[in-house]
Amino acid sequence: MRASIWLRALAGLLVLFTLGHTKGVLASAPQGGRQAAIVGAMQGARFPIMGFLRSYWDFYHGFGLVISLLLAALAVLAWQLAGLSRQAPRAALPLTATLMLALGGLAVLSWQYFFWGPIVMSVAGFLLAGIALLLLGREAGAAGV
Repeated sequence: MRASIWLRALAGLLVLFTLGHTKGVLASAPQGGRQAAIVGAMQGARFPIMGFLRSYWDFYHGFGLVISLLLAALAVLAWQLAGLSRQAPRAALPLTATLMLALGGLAVLSWQYFFWGPIVMSVAGFLLAGIALLLLGREAGAAGV
């Protein structure tokens, strides 16, 4: 099997990760109990920062959307990397390694701070990128480039 197939699978996984994350970010805030009180406090505590008036909720919600954007960008990069891996497997090696390490770091952070959804998705992404990296090494060696 070629590395490009695994990189395309990684791109698909990252699209699913993006959609799930975005759905979670855009889900409505809790409507009762202690969670709603915390969200209300986050939304209500506004403060000036670098010329803007922001709240902790703005940061929380904004960072969630930023992560969705970055996951979407990783999906596009994995797709583009699949095309590059067919043309120049040696050139795709460091980019694939970077992608694998980023997903490994995301898996560690997800384990430390989040829950099963992001843990499973980031570990699966790490494994897909790792398989692609191994295959790219073989393809680059076989091409003699």
